[in-house]
Amino acid sequence: MESAPANMNQPVQQTMLVQSASLVVAAVCFGLLGAVTARQLPGVLPVVIFFILGAVYGAIGIFCCSFLLSAVNAKVDFHTALGACALGFLALVPFTALALVAELMLGWSAAQVFTSAGLMAAGGAAGMELSRQGASGKTATLLPALLGFALSFGWLTLSALLAAQWQAG
Repeated sequence: MESAPANMNQPVQQTMLVQSASLVVAAVCFGLLGAVTARQLPGVLPVVIFFILGAVYGAIGIFCCSFLLSAVNAKVDFHTALGACALGFLALVPFTALALVAELMLGWSAAQVFTSAGLMAAGGAAGMELSRQGASGKTATLLPALLGFALSFGWLTLSALLAAQWQAG
């Protein structure tokens, strides 16, 4: 009997590397969007705190979405859902770039608009990625978009409350 090739695990390792990199990029996007949101607050400390909170919020949001998607769809395990969400949330990259350009170069105060649009697009992209990986039905397409909306609403509410609290002293 022939033994399995030594590089048989290479595609799995590459997939895990891509998913990990995607998670990091998505968390950094969340952090940058948080930092840009706090740019109007006095001092550097709120920018740093909002960056950290944004990155943590993004990571927790992606893991929660992955868990929920794997729980309601029998064809998808957590690892597959996490990969789909991580790749889907790469859709935040252009929205983050647009928010940075709008805030830093054009002087617009539009970070929240780009954040909301980006999260909704990321939810839809995660659903398409989940469908591409074999999931079917409404839980594969509709639920990720609804989760993108929930993340968007949660971020808008949380960041507005934190900014108001910071300004109040």
